[in-house]
Amino acid sequence: MNVELKVKTEIILNENSSFDEITNSIDDLYNNFSEISKLNGKLEKAEQGSLLPNGEALSPQTAAGSILDYIKTAKF
Repeated sequence: MNVELKVKTEIILNENSSFDEITNSIDDLYNNFSEISKLNGKLEKAEQGSLLPNGEALSPQTAAGSILDYIKTAKF
């Protein structure tokens, strides 16, 4: 897993990677993380987060799904 994580991350961060390479790498990472965390890749609807004094904290499921925002994931 560590080698695969490194390779996928390098593809995402490489300015010369194609959009397809980036989205495939992000999808692979999401699927791997979902399997490890027992989320099973299912994000049927956003779950409500927790209200905090300075805003709202995302639920773990919603936070995990944010990796699928390909443009933001590749940029940040």
